[in-house]
Amino acid sequence: MSITFLAAEPDPQLFVVVAVAVFLIVAMFFMIMVMVIKYYKRCPSNRILVILGRTGPGERCQCIHGGGRLVIPVFQDYRWLSLDAIRVEISGPAASDELAERLFLPNVFNVAIGTTPDLMQHAAKHLLDRTQDEIRQLAEDAIAGRLDHALADQRSRPSDDSAAVLDSLSKAIESDLNQLGLTLLNSRRT
Repeated sequence: MSITFLAAEPDPQLFVVVAVAVFLIVAMFFMIMVMVIKYYKRCPSNRILVILGRTGPGERCQCIHGGGRLVIPVFQDYRWLSLDAIRVEISGPAASDELAERLFLPNVFNVAIGTTPDLMQHAAKHLLDRTQDEIRQLAEDAIAGRLDHALADQRSRPSDDSAAVLDSLSKAIESDLNQLGLTLLNSRRT
């Protein structure tokens, strides 16, 4: 007993439908890949990627240091914050005061945007879309205010313990800078 298969003639309309479906699937896959490649942002180690828009419940923005994220067009936008160090030189009465020189208070400070989650959020809130000069000016104002405050305290309650004064001043400056999203890298007297 032999089995014979009847060869059915292919339907040309079915071939067209299958070809169009395959073409659409390939085109959609290609468009999705192009979109992912175009809107995926990688964050270099010397920057912070700030994603604005719909980032999650209760979040105003999302800050990423290292790695990358897909930025969804229309719903999200992105900006960059530089992690480069900023040199802040304090001049004027606070830096050239006789008491400041006797205590050897620093007048040159190096600051940068912090990379902890809290500091990055503060930086995104206060420093986003500002130039390096504007950030330098904000840091200078915060540091000069603390130096003036430290000198006034020293005049009212003199202390010969220069190390304690410097430690207290450093902590106070760090606290003020942290509110802006900055961190104190180092300080020195020139």
